[in-house]
Amino acid sequence: MAEMNDELDLLLNRLASRPPHPGLDVASDAVLARIAVPVRAASMPLAVGLAALLAVGVGVTSAWSERAYARPALPLYAGQALAPATLLAGDD
Repeated sequence: MAEMNDELDLLLNRLASRPPHPGLDVASDAVLARIAVPVRAASMPLAVGLAALLAVGVGVTSAWSERAYARPALPLYAGQALAPATLLAGDD
């Protein structure tokens, strides 16, 4: 196992000592130029409209769904039906 770690360390050290790829600067510039492109103002009303439509849809759907009512918790009784003694006892 130590041999594999040593070999990996040697490979990483060789890679670190090499100069960066010449195309890296071009790729970095292209990525930064793409990130800096401003969002078109024409697409903003569409995005806002879709967000509003989604919000209304969620509101209508939640209004039609069945409401959940709070019930008192019975911690001593809740697990009693699943106790091993009741599961193995059978129906007598």
